Amino acid sequence: VSGPICTIIAGPNGAVQKSCIVHYYLERTMTEIQQKAQRARETLRRAVVDDLERKRRLGQYAVIYQNGKPVRIHPDQMPRQGNV
Repeated sequence: VSGPICTIIAGPNGAVQKSCIVHYYLERTMTEIQQKAQRARETLRRAVVDDLERKRRLGQYAVIYQNGKPVRIHPDQMPRQGNV
């Protein structure tokens, strides 16, 4: 569907009002929200990758969740930054 989607509404005292929502505007808005959500996910993923890499280099363990349970992983079990 392209173009406006209109609804006729009976207002107070029997007055008729026309309410239009432009479909392409809604599509554009959702696309913008989806793009921002994707950027947020990528930022969080990058932060986790960077932190795991830092812990690996420092020889520190990390605690992650696998199958709903916390699991301690040692530095030699962590993926290297280029492999994530």
